Amino acid sequence: MFGKKTLILLCFIGFEFFGFSQNMGTNSFSQLQIPYGSRLAGLGGVTLAIRDKDLSSVLSNPSLLDSSHHNKSILGYSNYFADINYGMAGYSRSYKNWGHFMAAVKYMNYGKFVETDYIGNEIGTVKAADYALNLIYSRKVDTSVYIGASLNFLYSVMDKYSAIGISADVAATYNKPGGNFTASVLMKNIGYQLKSYTSGTRSPLPFDIQLAISQKLKHAPFRIHVAFDKLYKWDLTYTDPTVKPEIDPSTGKEVVVDSTRFFYKAGRFSNKLMRHVTPGAEILIGKNFYFDIGFNFRRREELKYSGKTGLAGFNFGAGLYIKRLSVAMSFSKYHLAGNNVQMTFGYSF
Repeated sequence: MFGKKTLILLCFIGFEFFGFSQNMGTNSFSQLQIPYGSRLAGLGGVTLAIRDKDLSSVLSNPSLLDSSHHNKSILGYSNYFADINYGMAGYSRSYKNWGHFMAAVKYMNYGKFVETDYIGNEIGTVKAADYALNLIYSRKVDTSVYIGASLNFLYSVMDKYSAIGISADVAATYNKPGGNFTASVLMKNIGYQLKSYTSGTRSPLPFDIQLAISQKLKHAPFRIHVAFDKLYKWDLTYTDPTVKPEIDPSTGKEVVVDSTRFFYKAGRFSNKLMRHVTPGAEILIGKNFYFDIGFNFRRREELKYSGKTGLAGFNFGAGLYIKRLSVAMSFSKYHLAGNNVQMTFGYSF
């Protein structure tokens, strides 16, 4: 009744309903949610379901690692906001009888802070940074399915305070050889804070369940990409307690919204739904150049300025392959106050 592709996709979607939930609150090692890699950032920053020779995609989805990444290296850097910057470096190898391996290091440097005594006198500077070591493994289950996992060792330092953690990502990807459809399901940041900054304040890691699908058009140079995240919790909206109620200028009374109206309910439902969805697209120019565009709706809703939304939530990227070298760049609009530009370089030895 269903084709193989349709059946697998329905199984992937089912993870949304069987995923376990956790209480919303402060997470430790929040740098795990940063998009390391220009292609990932250009498509919205959630995860990728694109199987090709781009090694940076493996950092978000370990099941994308395959033999096309053998003996490749990658290097990335981003000047984030204020004095914050982050980057990564990695290398991969494949072994015929063992599978595919990759090791990567990531860092996020928060810059220097002025240290003062209890009466405000400057006595020096304080440094803060996060580091992660990723060990990634992937192998082919059959001609269409890959599984992969990443074991992550986490270290964070804030002046004299430090935290240590360990996490794992597990993923599966369906991609028929020679086919244009790819689907991936992931469980990310499954782990534990082994040591907290201070005793008795241990926090959970930013666990997530994600799904991503992509479809390359058969007779056009386009690829459609859609990522879904936070599938363990439906309502991601937040009510700001500092926002004052709207006042009707003619009556001077508070405007009361009728929450029973159909269009109000439809609007609330679509807003909650789109906070899980990050659509994107690629324009493929030959085999060596691509252009990305992605739209992160939740980021736009959370960071937009009510008076002027601008391009908050929009992301753009481009990549170029030149023989052994690959170069990629992305531009992400977070809000009116700042943008994020990321560069990624790859080399095949």
